[in-house]
Amino acid sequence: MPLAAALPYIIGGVATTGSAAYSANQAKKGVNAQVEAGDRAALMEQQSADKQLALQREIWEKQQADYKPYLEQGQWSINRLGDLMRNQTSAYDKSSGFNATIPMGMGGVAIIGDGGTRKPTNNANGGQLNNPFDTYLASKGVSNKFDSSNTRLDNLMKQGSGQLNNPFDSYLASKGVSNKFDSSNTRLGNLMKSGSGQLNNPFDSYLASKGLAGGKFDTSNPAYQFQLKQGQQALDRSSAARGMGYSGAQMKASQEYGQGLASQQYDKEYNRASGEFGDYYRMAGNEYDRANQQYTNEYNRASGEFGDYYRMAGNEYDRANQQYTNEYNRASGEFGDYFNRLAGLSQGGQQAAGSMANAGSQYANSASNTFGNLSNAQTGILGQQADARASGYAANANALSGGLNSLINLYALNKIYG
Repeated sequence: MPLAAALPYIIGGVATTGSAAYSANQAKKGVNAQVEAGDRAALMEQQSADKQLALQREIWEKQQADYKPYLEQGQWSINRLGDLMRNQTSAYDKSSGFNATIPMGMGGVAIIGDGGTRKPTNNANGGQLNNPFDTYLASKGVSNKFDSSNTRLDNLMKQGSGQLNNPFDSYLASKGVSNKFDSSNTRLGNLMKSGSGQLNNPFDSYLASKGLAGGKFDTSNPAYQFQLKQGQQALDRSSAARGMGYSGAQMKASQEYGQGLASQQYDKEYNRASGEFGDYYRMAGNEYDRANQQYTNEYNRASGEFGDYYRMAGNEYDRANQQYTNEYNRASGEFGDYFNRLAGLSQGGQQAAGSMANAGSQYANSASNTFGNLSNAQTGILGQQADARASGYAANANALSGGLNSLINLYALNKIYG
């Protein structure tokens, strides 16, 4: 085939081969551009993630710094509360400033920076229950109960006597006054003790002393014997004058006269004894009343004196008790305020610890999300770069394949047409 006739085929093959080479070059450039864009995108994702992480850490550190004072105060307060409830002396050294304490177990606490060498010591004033409030009361010079041993009222009540241990009985004794009127030394008292008969009547005893017991009297009384004799003689003379002598009528009249005289004599002696006893009884009664009145006056005087002293001692006791109550309440308020402040600071420290933990958890979650987003973004970019390289490799291969086919065709034509 003449060259002129084959020339169009030659030109077409050369054009096809050049086009294939150009296409392959452009595909390579496109791939490189996509890979470079992916690298820039991955770098920007990395930079953005780094900035996010830096900001998150800055926020977390700011939160930790804000909560730190409350946490330290809470730690210090918890340790002080521990010392307080163990009833130990303070392990806080004022010379070292406000330092948080580190728990070292029940044996003691250590101040930051001292190596844990200092320990509090047990306080001996805590009482049977080792109560720190008792120790605080002792430091204020206040007992855990009111001590009345030094009050006048307490001393007065210790001086009691008698069955009821009554101090008034002791005071009466000091005044020489009994707690009841003693009539044993009065005539009336002695008289009433001298009774006899069924009713223990002292008048019966007096009648007996006069010979008048049982309705009888002493017939040997000379006065009675004289009256009886004179009467009998008068009756005898009267009977003789009438010529009756010692007749039955005479004997009856004599008997009646003797009985009547005896009755009159008994009544006379009884009335005399009754009058004497009545006079003595009234005199003894008056004496008794005077003695009883004197006792009553002395008793009332002693009662008034004792009552005045008792009221004075009672008022003194009340004032001392009120003073103790005021001091106790003041110490209780101070101790309660101190305890509540420590408890409040401890609670604040607990809340700060919880907030710091939450902040740390949020920081960890945010960082995890940021790393996850970065990983997903970079994974997507790598996939896009891989797809771009694959597409570029395919386009390059197709262009080269087309160019090789064109060269093969030219070569064949050259063989055919020489």
